[in-house]
Amino acid sequence: NLSPLSTDDTLDITKWDSQYINIKTKVSSPKILVISEIYYPSWKAKVDSKKVKIYRVNFLLRGIALDQGEHEIELYPEIL
Repeated sequence: NLSPLSTDDTLDITKWDSQYINIKTKVSSPKILVISEIYYPSWKAKVDSKKVKIYRVNFLLRGIALDQGEHEIELYPEIL
C-alpha cells in the first residue's frame, strides 16, 4: 500500500557520480523511490546492504521499493 510523500519523509543524496549513487532516506510509509537516471539492467542496488531489485519506471527510469523507516540506498554498475 503506497502513499504520497509526507512532511516527515526525508532524502539526502550523499554521493552521485557515473559509477556510484548513495542516498539516505527516511519514509513514513512504504514508497517507490524513483531516480532520474536511465534504467540499465547492468546496474544493481542495495538497501541497507541487502541486494534489491531495480524496477523500470515509466519505461526508462530506475525505481527502488522502500519499506517504512530509515534506509541507505546504494546503486552501482555490475562489473563483468
